[in-house]
Amino acid sequence: MSEPRQRISKSRLTWLQAESARWRDDGIVNAAGRERLIAGYEAEPARNRGMIALVIVAVLIGGIGLLLLIGYNWDRIPSFVKVTILVGAVAAAFSGAAAAYARLRPTIGETLAFSGTVLLANAIWLVAQVLHIQGHFPDAFLWSAIGCLVTAWLVRSRWIGVEAAILVVAWLIAENTFFPRPLYGFLVLGTAGVWLAYDLRSPAMLRILAFGAALWVLFATIGDNGAKLAPAAVGLTGCALYAAGRWHNEDSKMRPAWQQTGLVVLLLVVTPLMVHDAHDEIRRQSATAGSLVIALTMAALAFSAIARPVLCAADNTVLAVAAVLAVWAAALWSGVFTASQALDIYAVVAFSVLTILMAASLIRTAFLSDRRYDLYLGVLFALAFIIVRWTSLIQNMMWSGLFLLLTGGGLLAIAWFWRHRDRRVMEGTTT
Repeated sequence: MSEPRQRISKSRLTWLQAESARWRDDGIVNAAGRERLIAGYEAEPARNRGMIALVIVAVLIGGIGLLLLIGYNWDRIPSFVKVTILVGAVAAAFSGAAAAYARLRPTIGETLAFSGTVLLANAIWLVAQVLHIQGHFPDAFLWSAIGCLVTAWLVRSRWIGVEAAILVVAWLIAENTFFPRPLYGFLVLGTAGVWLAYDLRSPAMLRILAFGAALWVLFATIGDNGAKLAPAAVGLTGCALYAAGRWHNEDSKMRPAWQQTGLVVLLLVVTPLMVHDAHDEIRRQSATAGSLVIALTMAALAFSAIARPVLCAADNTVLAVAAVLAVWAAALWSGVFTASQALDIYAVVAFSVLTILMAASLIRTAFLSDRRYDLYLGVLFALAFIIVRWTSLIQNMMWSGLFLLLTGGGLLAIAWFWRHRDRRVMEGTTT
């Protein structure tokens, strides 16, 4: 009797087929060994996830319709009836979920549990309105997020985990609408969310929380007119997130989540730093001791990647970006840039060169590996540089036109090389 096949994602199976073909060509394994290796795996069926998504969408649409019907007659309903309806709906959803799990119906149970978390968030707002409770409105996001985290842990649901991550970040943003400050409660809740993301093996949940960490650093460093070190601190956070990915094994599902988020944060930070006016505005701000401590902490986390072996060109480039950001932060703190406005030009040139290096290293990494997101992010870094530099030439139609023509040709060349690479990979998997 043959052993059951191990189910893996379709993308990972494609990678295994391509890599095993290369191993066979290099003489590491023979053709029979490769066939036995591939035969032990099969692509994970997507129908279960598609069914859950379809049911959740149906429940959401039906729930919205029900809420609209109730809302139409809301003013005519007595207060105690309103509270009973709201609390009863939450209890009914979670009771139905418990019954479904008891009867080994996980799809229905997860759907009802997801509906219960949505109804819970809705009830928190409406019960406060019905009973005229005056509270701190971000607390509604906080308690909704806590409820979702607990529910996701109990029912082992990635969908609810993603919902919880979104609510945690929403709470962070809502709290900082009053005045930006270090919200230390996010560190506790975010850490619990990251642990749950690993427990559920949810890269999507991890991406949201990692981006929330960059937002936390932003809010923590711009409070009290101390925004001078904010761009450097957030950029170093992006490098630290990338470093967190490097501490994982190469085949870890969580490694790309950390690295992709870190690169997105870097892209958002480096793009405006290629503009001279941005540096002029930064010089006008002040720097607090707290923002310096946060920047140094993020720098230390970013440079922790030095202890890990370099796997691709992008690893070294991110470390170079972290070094430049650390030096820039130190210069801002010491007042060097305040004393000489001419140094802003050097900063613009430095960040422009780093953006080009990031684009080149990511595209090169994409061609040497099977990570498509490196190609996409590399092109985004290139486009960021192109757009910023093109704006400086827009008044000269001739140079502007030549610049865009060269850019279009370069992007077409990248697409051509990538297409032929994909064709070679596919031929390798079918031989």
